[in-house]
Amino acid sequence: VNTEIETKQEVKSEVSNINIYAGTGENVQLSNFAIRPFTMGGDTFQSVEQYFQYQKWNYLKDNISEEDFKYSQKIADDIMNTSNGAKLKSLGRMFKGLNSKEWDKNASKEMKIALKASFEQNDKAREILLSTGNSELTHTQDSGKWKTEFPKLLMEVREELGGQNFISNKPVDIDLSLSPKPIEI
Repeated sequence: VNTEIETKQEVKSEVSNINIYAGTGENVQLSNFAIRPFTMGGDTFQSVEQYFQYQKWNYLKDNISEEDFKYSQKIADDIMNTSNGAKLKSLGRMFKGLNSKEWDKNASKEMKIALKASFEQNDKAREILLSTGNSELTHTQDSGKWKTEFPKLLMEVREELGGQNFISNKPVDIDLSLSPKPIEI
């Protein structure tokens, strides 16, 4: 029992910070801007940011004018035709008639959905995320909500994916022979 407690204390003391920020190239493979294709609802998204900004299309006000609807439809199309993270973020700010109250209420949920799907569907990216272990993930350059929210969601996804026995979508060689194999200790 003492050994178990000591081990947990040792792990806790070894926790380090890992900053994630595409703008500075820090651990960009874990960024929402990273090209990490995944499919949701029949649509393929090149990055979490592309999915996230495109979802604003689903949060337009009910009483939007036809002109604003057509303009926003063009923005949604433009989002689906680019993979540059900064451009996607900029386009997402251009929707007309966005129900900001509903979007703000659901933005974190949408981000987490995309993060989880992108890591579930990309084995190498999932390995990189899981390799961060107990490290505290940060997003220090952001000054808004996402400074703390993005790393919090990413750590939640890491925990959820680390606790599952994933079935890779890649072929795996499995030895189904009945002969016992020696166990190395």
